[in-house]
Amino acid sequence: MDQHPLFTNKKILALLDQYKPVWALSYLKEVSERDRDTYMPIDANQYRAEALAQVTLLIQQIFTKGAFINSYRETSLEKDLNDYEKGILRITENLLKEYIQLSPDFLSQLTENISLSRNIWVKAKENNDFWSFAPYLDKIVVDMKKKAEILWYQENMYTAWIDHFDSQTNVEMLTKYFEEIREKLPQLLQRVRPEFLQGKKKLTYDKEKLNTLISKVLQYLWFDEKVSRQDLTSHPFATAFWINKDVRITTAYREDFDFTLSSSIHEYGHAMYDLQSDDRLNTTPLLSEASMSIHESQSRFWENFFGRSLIVVELFLEDFRNLWEDFASLSAQEIYYQINQVSYSPIRIEADELTYHLHILVRFEIEQALASGELETKDIPDYWNTKYKEYLWIDIKNDSEGCLQDVHRSIGYFWYFPSYSVGTALSAIWKEMLEKDIGAMGKLIQSTEGISQIKKWLKEYIHQFGYTYTLKQLLQKHNVSLTASPLLTYLEEKYC
Repeated sequence: MDQHPLFTNKKILALLDQYKPVWALSYLKEVSERDRDTYMPIDANQYRAEALAQVTLLIQQIFTKGAFINSYRETSLEKDLNDYEKGILRITENLLKEYIQLSPDFLSQLTENISLSRNIWVKAKENNDFWSFAPYLDKIVVDMKKKAEILWYQENMYTAWIDHFDSQTNVEMLTKYFEEIREKLPQLLQRVRPEFLQGKKKLTYDKEKLNTLISKVLQYLWFDEKVSRQDLTSHPFATAFWINKDVRITTAYREDFDFTLSSSIHEYGHAMYDLQSDDRLNTTPLLSEASMSIHESQSRFWENFFGRSLIVVELFLEDFRNLWEDFASLSAQEIYYQINQVSYSPIRIEADELTYHLHILVRFEIEQALASGELETKDIPDYWNTKYKEYLWIDIKNDSEGCLQDVHRSIGYFWYFPSYSVGTALSAIWKEMLEKDIGAMGKLIQSTEGISQIKKWLKEYIHQFGYTYTLKQLLQKHNVSLTASPLLTYLEEKYC
């Protein structure tokens, strides 16, 4: 790649200098949050929450200094900026708006509430006790509404929330997308081939052997320990620290071995987005924010098109067979059917590729109801259970498998869920584009050379830009539109 400077405007360069302390504090804040969510002793929770609140205030103080504000205002008047420089201004404007308009007391309290809430959620889920979590959840909902009213609210609260994570996205756009899912997905579910409906085997796997399999798969895809690491957690996630030299994933063990494997591959996809961003974006705002849907398109791309493929079973057949005795005599095809069984599970992250989108539809409707005030936090369990009965024909047994299953609400990510489905649809769009350019995925993933070609393509079209482009801008750049059509075609060809 040509290494000429991405940022040439002198005022942009001056603004980036002003931003560097923000990046440094944010990096350390992210490290602290990851430690909290993995290995921190539980009794340190209150003190960690207070420390994070204080760091947030330090960041606010830098943003609200006259020097930083003046630098931004001068830079915003510049003409003929390139796309990267325009991206810097877009993100800086959003950050300034937040730190200037939110009072220090509100910002500190919000940060502390979220940090406390996360570990309260962990305990509540373990104990199947929604009501121990409910007061913290209620505080966060109130705070998020107040934040939206101050910063983003226009005519629709939910659009304000969505736009925060996927700039230039709105309720109308998502409603149109989910109408396509709601109309066509049930038709596909009625036509699923019998071999995908045999039911999952509930087997106790050898954890060490599964860990060996996961390690081999990640190494095949390229997981470089010089810039990455893997940890254990209760709910899988990936963390980047606003640089492409320190990107970490987590693994969460569940009863279903294929969840543990596929979620690790999912987090690898998130990691690759950040690892393959341009080095020249390190420490800049272009690695500080993301379109959640674009990011999810990368994790779902690898999770589904590689991790749920027949090829991955064939490549690591003996490792799959070694997980337990019942698999020892199975063919690759039989194991492939086992990891792709279609079933109406209550758990989103354990769902198959088809029913997954119904899980997201439930959350989309709950989020809209919360934003509009139609739904109060105390009524979430009953509302949740009703929606699962309507869309997935499931009777929810308890809150741990119901409304407590997602970590996102505990950290204020109420409007995040649509990105999982939209991101999956985007992944199918990228797959369609990629196959036109360099060949069929099924052939490419059979070798490390093919994997390298895929990653090179993804870097050229998506990763290298970091968060220079919003979802809308990236779609326009590649002359494509958001639609569920490629996703539905892929699902039909695979399952029907």
